[in-house]
Order: sequence, then structure tokens, then C-alpha cells
Amino acid sequence: MRIFGLIAVALMGLVFDSAPARADGHAFKISFQNDCWQSVQVALNYRHLDGDWGVRGWYDIPPGETCFLAESKNRIYYYHAQSDGTDWSGKDRFYKVRNKPVSYGFREVRIDRETYGEWTSRLTCDDALPYKIRIANNCGSDLNVALRYVDPDSDEWRTRGYFVFSPGERGSITSTRNSIIYLHGGRGDKYYVGPDMREYRVRGNDEKFFRVDMKDEGPTQTFKC
Repeated sequence: MRIFGLIAVALMGLVFDSAPARADGHAFKISFQNDCWQSVQVALNYRHLDGDWGVRGWYDIPPGETCFLAESKNRIYYYHAQSDGTDWSGKDRFYKVRNKPVSYGFREVRIDRETYGEWTSRLTCDDALPYKIRIANNCGSDLNVALRYVDPDSDEWRTRGYFVFSPGERGSITSTRNSIIYLHGGRGDKYYVGPDMREYRVRGNDEKFFRVDMKDEGPTQTFKC
């Protein structure tokens, strides 16, 4: 594996929620079924029984298991799910989980049954995007990251940034079907270099990007001092 200020690292650490206690009364009982070969972590945005919307996660669902996660009287909820190297990302809403600075793309689900009762969302690996783009900042200062990637919804190249990662922070930005991405990593007036350097515009600034093939280098890109 080539090292250009980047190396592959393991899946970021996640803090898991326990499922809420079942409430009395009528409601939709929302469960998730993991039909994949590896554990999946789910974050859920739904309208609680007290009427307030809120995001809860991460819930860890082992392979082949079905887990009850929430009760709601509302027919609409949103979720983001991820596993090692894949995720179920969406464009319907973007939320932060556990006050992390990175916003995750959530998918909308509309319950189409007329009466309250059990409702299960199935997660299959066929529905997952194969490449989750993760960043790890292994330095003692903030890291500004910009990304050039193929948007899975439009299949067109898109440039996004800046994402700020604090010292020691790890997190995911988005997912894509294409293993090739271009990254910009900057600290003040300095930037990281790598193969096939290119220039793209980010929020009015011309920035230097380097090429990453996640097939070879893994989904997590680590910026070292």
C-alpha cells in the first residue's frame, strides 16, 4: 500500500444505544432486521411518543438478528445504517449522531399500514453502498478535509467541503459506489500531497486534491503529522 500521508485503519469506534423500553398504548413498533453477513450499526430519527423528534444511535444489530428499536405514532421515520466498509446512506435528511461534527445522510421510511402494530425495515447488503469514506485525524491540530467523489444518486462527480476533524477524531463523510475518490487535507496554509494531484474549487478556493483508490488503500484515510 502506498503511503502519501495516508494509511488504512480499522473501523471507527462507535458508542451504542440500548433500545428504549416499550411504552403502553397504541403505536408503530419499529424494528430492524439485519440480513447481511456482518454486524450493522443503525441510527434512527423518529417522533417519540412525547411528540418530539430526536436522533438515537448507534444500535448494534448482529447478522441475521431482528431488533426492536423504537415506538412512534408517526408513520414517517428516518435511518442511517453502516457496517465495516459499507453503509445505507440517504439524501432525505442529514443529522448528526451523538453530537459528532459529521452529518450523516438518512433514508426516509413511510409506514404503509393502516393500523398500529409491528413494522420491520430489512437491511440487505444489496441495498448498501460498497464504499464508506472515513477520515482519521492523527495530529494535534484541526484538519480541514474536502472530497471529490461520484454521487451515488446522480452518478456525477461532486465536490464537498470543508469537513473539520478535531485532533484524534475519526468519522465518516459519505458513501459511494466508485472506489476512486480525490481528497484534500489542509492545516492552515499547508496541504497533504499524494498521487495524481489535481485542483478543484471548494467554497471559492482552488484546492489541491490527491487520488485514492479505496480498493487498494481501504475506506479509512488517516492523516498523519
